[in-house]
Amino acid sequence: MIDQISPVQLARMIDISAVQAFNTVKDVVGLARVAIEQKFVAAHVLPNFVAILGDQLNGSEVLTGAPVGFPSGGSSARMKTREARELIEAGVQEMDLMINVGRLRSWKSTIFLMTRSNEDASFVSKRARTLLRLRPAGRPRGRLWNGLN
Repeated sequence: MIDQISPVQLARMIDISAVQAFNTVKDVVGLARVAIEQKFVAAHVLPNFVAILGDQLNGSEVLTGAPVGFPSGGSSARMKTREARELIEAGVQEMDLMINVGRLRSWKSTIFLMTRSNEDASFVSKRARTLLRLRPAGRPRGRLWNGLN
């Protein structure tokens, strides 16, 4: 099965990133160049570099991406929603939302991105197009947003 996938098909399934605190504008430009040359599906940078990456990827098939709640996933649902909105306004086409692993492991009432506001939940589901529902046996219903656009 894997031998039937071409290198280009494989690259179209892979995101690459420059999301370390020490990454510079030069790194972002280099990331964009490699993403275009190798035909990766998306390139991800920290939120403050989204506009630069978007300019570099303009006209290519590579999606501009960024993380939400990076690196720990420990931000509140409200903060993640605000960050996601800001990223969309900046031109992000794909987001990777960091899950709060401690909350998930604890099965607390707010697992990942469960909002009290229907407006926020519908905003997220319309933008993400994927809303994953978790309901382990005997637990209340929760919502997880997997960050796909």
